[in-house]
Amino acid sequence: MTEQDIRELLENLGSKVSMLAEENRICKNRVDAGQQLITLLDEYIAQDDWVKIYKSADDPFIKELMLDWGSHLFPDEFQK
Repeated sequence: MTEQDIRELLENLGSKVSMLAEENRICKNRVDAGQQLITLLDEYIAQDDWVKIYKSADDPFIKELMLDWGSHLFPDEFQK
Protein backbone atom coordinates (compact mmCIF):
# COMPACT_ATOMS: atom_id res chain seq x y z
CA MET A 1 0.00 0.00 0.00
CA THR A 2 1.47 3.28 -1.06
CA GLU A 3 1.46 6.58 0.77
CA GLN A 4 -1.02 7.89 -1.81
CA ASP A 5 -3.37 4.95 -1.12
CA ILE A 6 -3.21 5.63 2.60
CA ARG A 7 -3.88 9.34 2.04
CA GLU A 8 -6.94 8.53 -0.11
CA LEU A 9 -8.26 6.10 2.50
CA LEU A 10 -7.84 8.70 5.25
CA GLU A 11 -9.58 11.36 3.15
CA ASN A 12 -12.46 8.97 2.46
CA LEU A 13 -12.69 8.10 6.15
CA GLY A 14 -12.66 11.77 7.12
CA SER A 15 -15.46 12.47 4.67
CA LYS A 16 -17.56 9.66 6.11
CA VAL A 17 -16.93 10.85 9.68
CA SER A 18 -18.06 14.36 8.69
CA MET A 19 -21.22 12.96 7.11
CA LEU A 20 -22.02 10.89 10.22
CA ALA A 21 -21.42 13.89 12.47
CA GLU A 22 -23.89 15.95 10.41
CA GLU A 23 -26.49 13.16 10.48
CA ASN A 24 -26.04 12.89 14.24
CA ARG A 25 -26.52 16.65 14.64
CA ILE A 26 -29.73 16.52 12.61
CA CYS A 27 -31.05 13.58 14.64
CA LYS A 28 -30.29 15.39 17.89
CA ASN A 29 -32.13 18.49 16.65
CA ARG A 30 -35.16 16.34 15.79
CA VAL A 31 -35.12 14.64 19.18
CA ASP A 32 -34.89 18.00 20.93
CA ALA A 33 -37.77 19.35 18.83
CA GLY A 34 -39.91 16.28 19.59
CA GLN A 35 -39.31 16.63 23.30
CA GLN A 36 -40.13 20.33 23.18
CA LEU A 37 -43.32 19.66 21.20
CA ILE A 38 -44.58 17.14 23.73
CA THR A 39 -43.77 19.56 26.55
CA LEU A 40 -45.76 22.29 24.79
CA LEU A 41 -48.73 19.94 24.34
CA ASP A 42 -49.16 19.93 28.11
CA GLU A 43 -51.13 23.19 27.85
CA TYR A 44 -53.50 21.89 25.18
CA ILE A 45 -54.08 18.17 25.77
CA ALA A 46 -56.05 16.82 28.71
CA GLN A 47 -54.75 13.72 30.45
CA ASP A 48 -57.73 11.68 29.22
CA ASP A 49 -56.99 12.70 25.62
CA TRP A 50 -53.33 11.75 26.05
CA VAL A 51 -54.39 8.30 27.28
CA LYS A 52 -56.75 7.93 24.30
CA ILE A 53 -53.97 8.84 21.90
CA TYR A 54 -51.63 6.37 23.62
CA LYS A 55 -54.16 3.55 23.46
CA SER A 56 -55.00 4.26 19.81
CA ALA A 57 -51.36 4.20 18.68
CA ASP A 58 -50.27 0.94 17.05
CA ASP A 59 -46.61 1.85 16.76
CA PRO A 60 -44.59 0.73 19.81
CA PHE A 61 -42.02 3.47 19.10
CA ILE A 62 -44.70 6.16 19.40
CA LYS A 63 -45.91 4.62 22.65
CA GLU A 64 -42.36 4.56 23.99
CA LEU A 65 -41.89 8.25 23.12
CA MET A 66 -45.19 9.13 24.76
CA LEU A 67 -44.16 7.29 27.92
CA ASP A 68 -40.64 8.74 27.98
CA TRP A 69 -41.22 12.34 26.91
CA GLY A 70 -44.86 12.74 27.83
CA SER A 71 -45.03 10.89 31.12
CA HIS A 72 -46.15 14.13 32.79
CA LEU A 73 -49.27 14.12 30.57
CA PHE A 74 -50.57 10.80 31.93
CA PRO A 75 -52.79 10.68 35.02
CA ASP A 76 -51.00 9.45 38.14
CA GLU A 77 -53.05 6.24 38.20
CA PHE A 78 -52.35 5.35 34.53
CA GLN A 79 -51.31 1.76 33.89
CA LYS A 80 -49.86 0.94 30.49
